[in-house]
Amino acid sequence: MRRVVVLGLVVLAMAASLPVGAQDPIVESARKEGRFTWYTSMNIDDSQPLLDAFRKKYPFIKPELWRGSSEKVLNKIQTETRAGKFFFDVVAVNAFEAGFIKANKLAQPYLPPSAKAYRKGFVDPEGYWVDIYDNYFVLGYNTKLVAKAEAPKSWDDLLDPKWKGKFAMDPEDHPWYLALQDAWGREKAEKYGRALAGQTIQWRKGHTLIAQLLTAGEFPLGLVYAHRIEELKQKGAPVEWVTTTDPIPAELHPILIAAKAQNVNAAKLFVEFIASREGQAMIKAFGRIPAHPELELGWSVNPKQLKLQGVGVVGPDRASQVIKDWRDIFRPTGL
Repeated sequence: MRRVVVLGLVVLAMAASLPVGAQDPIVESARKEGRFTWYTSMNIDDSQPLLDAFRKKYPFIKPELWRGSSEKVLNKIQTETRAGKFFFDVVAVNAFEAGFIKANKLAQPYLPPSAKAYRKGFVDPEGYWVDIYDNYFVLGYNTKLVAKAEAPKSWDDLLDPKWKGKFAMDPEDHPWYLALQDAWGREKAEKYGRALAGQTIQWRKGHTLIAQLLTAGEFPLGLVYAHRIEELKQKGAPVEWVTTTDPIPAELHPILIAAKAQNVNAAKLFVEFIASREGQAMIKAFGRIPAHPELELGWSVNPKQLKLQGVGVVGPDRASQVIKDWRDIFRPTGL
């Protein structure tokens, strides 16, 4: 069904693109460039269909893709930059890593026309990035192992001794911890974090993997993305997520153009495509949470009722401090 929906959106994207703005100077310059390279942490199942739709809209541009976790994408960019290599034209990573890229002058200002429709907080006031989708960090549980009435209702409920050794997290969940610091203050967050670390957390790399293992019953509870649990629920998986935790961290996923992009016009066309309604509709069809304010999620829970805490782009000093705190308190394995 998902494949059919995505295919339909690709067809709509093709129809909307005819004819491509032949008189647009950006299009004409992009035609001469003929290619661009996108570094992203978005998984291949989602990023490749976006590139396929873009390619059908602009068949004279050949996109290239490199995919890794946000941390690996940032490490690759930093390594290449130190070597004087500038291979990427566009990058889309989590807010933490986007902050490093912007602060280290590895991106150039550009806001696509579609960004005018976005809400405050989802577009960089200085014009370097626009958000393309969000991840809600929520507490998920296996409904065969945990009855709804017995499921934790708050983050503090996770400290109950009965959950010791039964809760999974990703070793790079520092954006979640940043949101707790912002919501509770650093001292309270640290006290809570040390208590939770004492619950013998099961570390697994990747929130999709955690959601899959949660479904399989390897552990009853996990820190997961809300949209993954919604997707699994639609497939009949025995999982649910808690809507009452306070806060529910919502991490942005910005897209930026490289400061030394070799194919800057093709990059601009792609950023506009992914931020537009048609690109955002594809992201929604993937089961993700689009940033475009005009697209409804269609969940049983209205996101407006959730106690969301935005995790935006922060400077490298704050990000480094949070990562240091996170590693000191939780000492995660599997990095």
